[in-house]
Amino acid sequence: MHVLMLQVLPVLKPVDKCWQPADFLPDSSDPDFLDKVGGQQLQAGGAICTALYMYVRSKLCSCKEAATAAARYEVWFTCVV
Repeated sequence: MHVLMLQVLPVLKPVDKCWQPADFLPDSSDPDFLDKVGGQQLQAGGAICTALYMYVRSKLCSCKEAATAAARYEVWFTCVV
């Protein structure tokens, strides 16, 4: 374990240097906070659908009918979301 710590610790970033999700949100004390969040939601658009589609496709990649199955899931995601 000592060897592992010597090899891994130098590669890790300090916690205070890592980004946090809140770094990408507008300041909540700003009077235009809701407008800015709404703008971010518009920019995100169909990102959730795309992420789900890519996740399912990656899980099906070993299947012979992956392309057909992925297309079916894409249609399903657009209906659900």
